[in-house]
Amino acid sequence: MTLHGNGRMATYLHLITTITGALNGVAIDANELACDGIVTGSDEEQILVTAAKVPFPNCKQLFCMLHCKDNVRHYLTSISVASAHREHILGQLFGCNSVSESSDECTMDDTTAEVMQYVRQHNIDAMSYLQDRVLPKISQNNKHKWNE
Repeated sequence: MTLHGNGRMATYLHLITTITGALNGVAIDANELACDGIVTGSDEEQILVTAAKVPFPNCKQLFCMLHCKDNVRHYLTSISVASAHREHILGQLFGCNSVSESSDECTMDDTTAEVMQYVRQHNIDAMSYLQDRVLPKISQNNKHKWNE
């Protein structure tokens, strides 16, 4: 079954409910399974994230930071951000000592403030994209990591 081939909710639900049945050893309705401690991971495919919540309503979702980084690079390129600024922002978000590598909430807040200050100082039109799409995913991943 190719997941990326069609990206439909029905495809994802079929796969996930099949896995759910295998975990229980029987074919069951997706809403009958209540598993705690399940962590799902994906790129930024929202339909897959939503589909995983059907059989696993309490699951935690981790986002692939490689895909997030690639998406940020693509977005910054599409709005014509100079290469040097683009790479600096990517480093602040995903490199060593970056937002995604923060060891606690205080450090994450500080590194987030630094990257946003850089974006503002260089008049890069990416504030809402970073605040609305990127930083929540990084923050969610970090919080799951810290609570392990």
